[in-house]
Amino acid sequence: IDLQLEETNDRRVAELLESGVADIGMMAGPVDRGRWEALPFSRHRHVLVVNEKNPLAVKEHIEIRDLEGQIVTLLGRDYTPYSNYLRRFAEAGVQPARLIEYAEGNAGLQLAASNQAVCIFTDYAARALPLVNVVVRPLGDKSCSWDVFLVWKKGIVLSEEARSFRTFALGWIDSHRKELFSWEYSVY
Repeated sequence: IDLQLEETNDRRVAELLESGVADIGMMAGPVDRGRWEALPFSRHRHVLVVNEKNPLAVKEHIEIRDLEGQIVTLLGRDYTPYSNYLRRFAEAGVQPARLIEYAEGNAGLQLAASNQAVCIFTDYAARALPLVNVVVRPLGDKSCSWDVFLVWKKGIVLSEEARSFRTFALGWIDSHRKELFSWEYSVY
């Protein structure tokens, strides 16, 4: 297997797969099943990281409507969850005061820690990072999640190497489920 890894955004993964540079990749859903073959890989709930002085900090869980008038940071538009949240805001009639896109998770966390914004984040990342002056609250709608799929271009036959990688990756995630999905908000 000639394994080359590139950690990138969903838009770039689609470009690599479409051009044939990559045989198989991972991207967030929902996945266009007319364009891609896809197998579920992992799922983590989204949480809200909020300064402990923000009124939302006392809530047991956060609803989309709670984000009305808030400055909200979320992963940028090259990642599928961005458009998922734009849709959720529109469906709920919610107008955040401002949306701030970040490319790396720490920028949103810093704004939350300084009480300048609230940050939509993933449960596993919030658990892994040292958080100061903030609390983590799950989003009440459990469909607010980061759903990752193994994907490849529809209509192609995967090479033996790509099939081997697919088997390995699915086996690896299955054998590490307890460590990866052990936090109270994890939902795999």
